[in-house]
Amino acid sequence: MPGRARQAGFALRVAPEAMNIPWHRVVGAGGRIVFPKTSRHFREQARRLRAEGVAIRDGRVAAAAIMDANEW
Repeated sequence: MPGRARQAGFALRVAPEAMNIPWHRVVGAGGRIVFPKTSRHFREQARRLRAEGVAIRDGRVAAAAIMDANEW
């Protein structure tokens, strides 16, 4: 949702781990993985997405895999 990136990040940060929220499915604008490419978090997110069959190229998720929250 436009303009809600900070709210989404905050919600993911404060959610109890027991909720088991699929945080790895949340990407930035244009499908970009927002963690630095050399970080452990980037590698983990890319690994989890690939395990679900999502193509990652140059740190971005394939456009076909992106779903807008309004499509739910």
